[in-house]
Amino acid sequence: MIQLRRQTSCSPARVSVVLGCCLLAFALLLSGAVLRTFVQSDLLESEAVKRYLGKSDLDGERGRLLDRNGRPLAASGITYSVHVNPRLFRSQLTGDQPQSEPLLPLLANWLDIEVAELDEKLQRDSGFAYLRKGISPEQRQHLAGLLRERGIAHIGFEAYHERYYPSAQEAAHLIGFIDHQQTGREGLEALLQPRLAPQPGFSRYIKSQDGQAVEIIDERSPANGEDIWLTIDARLQYLASAALANIVERHDAESASLVMIDAYTGEVLVMANFPSYNPNMRTGNPDHRRNRVVQDTFEPGSTMKPIITALAIEAGLVKPETMLATGKPLVIGRNVIKDEKIDTDISVQEMIMRSSNNGAGRIAGMIDDDAMWQGYRNFGFGDRALLSLPGETPGRLRHYSQWKPIDKASMSWGYSLSSNLLQLARAYAVFANGGRLVAPRLVVDENEKTPEPLQIISPKTATAMVQIMETVTSDKGTAPRARISGYRVAGKTGTALKWSDENTDYSSNVYQSMFVGLAPASDPRFVGAVFVDTPRRNGYYGGTVAAPVFARIMEHSLRLYSVPPDLSTAPDGSFTAMVR
Repeated sequence: MIQLRRQTSCSPARVSVVLGCCLLAFALLLSGAVLRTFVQSDLLESEAVKRYLGKSDLDGERGRLLDRNGRPLAASGITYSVHVNPRLFRSQLTGDQPQSEPLLPLLANWLDIEVAELDEKLQRDSGFAYLRKGISPEQRQHLAGLLRERGIAHIGFEAYHERYYPSAQEAAHLIGFIDHQQTGREGLEALLQPRLAPQPGFSRYIKSQDGQAVEIIDERSPANGEDIWLTIDARLQYLASAALANIVERHDAESASLVMIDAYTGEVLVMANFPSYNPNMRTGNPDHRRNRVVQDTFEPGSTMKPIITALAIEAGLVKPETMLATGKPLVIGRNVIKDEKIDTDISVQEMIMRSSNNGAGRIAGMIDDDAMWQGYRNFGFGDRALLSLPGETPGRLRHYSQWKPIDKASMSWGYSLSSNLLQLARAYAVFANGGRLVAPRLVVDENEKTPEPLQIISPKTATAMVQIMETVTSDKGTAPRARISGYRVAGKTGTALKWSDENTDYSSNVYQSMFVGLAPASDPRFVGAVFVDTPRRNGYYGGTVAAPVFARIMEHSLRLYSVPPDLSTAPDGSFTAMVR
């Protein structure tokens, strides 16, 4: 009988080994899948995005700053950068290409860079390098045509917006500038950043191996920033800047500033300073970037005398014809106040016309401390920043509880307190518009509700003060050089010794000169204030240094805005006030 045997192809040990290997391979595959799915998914996805997906930011255009007539004071234009893929660029120059030899000198010449610099960038072991930034659309078109003609690839262009300032130095302090991230850093560029800044867009696309866009898969268009109209008049701004430069040179002064506002609306027509700087380049002394009209404070000197006089008239303490005992010195404690050129009693009107410290101190003595402090506050002194411009400093007015006896008198002629030039011009606008304090404005915004002016003195007192200050520009006053042909002008000079922080005392022979005025006096339209710091030659009085600048710019303003004259010239050369 034949016995059959079952035969196995593999021994149990071999089966176990094979099965184990299979299980191990499966485990490795599974662990790899788990690793890629849960652990390395972000890494793999990012690598895929880098290789096959591209994204580019789309920049909108920053809003323009326009003057009241639509002239751009700050605008943005498209410029281009030129870039290259060095590796791919070099690859096309291999072999026998007859144009490869003259290409580098040609490109270097057109891009205005050295051949060695261009060659260094093309030799880099990278896929991207800038060749040049800041070329115009016309230059881009010319270079692109040149590259097409020669069949040169792998050089591209990237568009971006560049800020430029057509008015350059004339409005630099007011407008400011932006940094490389298109963010406003000074002036209105900084203050209005939220409105001027564009909303960026983007474009996502599938790209080829050489980085070229193949298909756009998602895109959001950018939104341009808002165009903003300013109250500034670029014509007057230019004239003021030139006049300030001339006065600084003539008097060898450290600086000069001018501000002019509409007496009724508070709109700022001019805000100029010298020295200045070019915001398109931003080189030179950083101190020249200061907007001194709002950033610098000073003791306003005798320009405060109309303020103290108005408070006394409003309170019924004096009238323009009231006589003051200026024939004898005013003694306050150990201080003796005496005018050099006045040794007789004079009226309140003459006190303003001849700028008597003795008389101003006597008027201040008639007013209670708290009433005088509140009156100065009502005129805007010691107030908060008016325009919220970067660096704006509101000046200083101490509470009357901190005054010494001499402080009250000295504040009547403009010491022991400080102001910026805009605050001073705003205070004089009270006289020009019937006793109302207006809020200065720099931006034309129809949707913004303008604060109602505050009635701080009566229209009768305001009119009386204009009539008194008109005598300042007469032949007997301190500022006949502030007169304007065909117009009646009212105002007040100021000449103050400059405080020395180094010596913690007033300098003996260093002055600050100022003039604040309004015109036409019969129905004031504009108020202007001029400040000249440290005039060193050709005089230092406000009527000599600052008043002529005021007259020049005020005359241009009145004629540009067709304000009717209120002064006629008689055949004998005398002037006659015209009834309006």
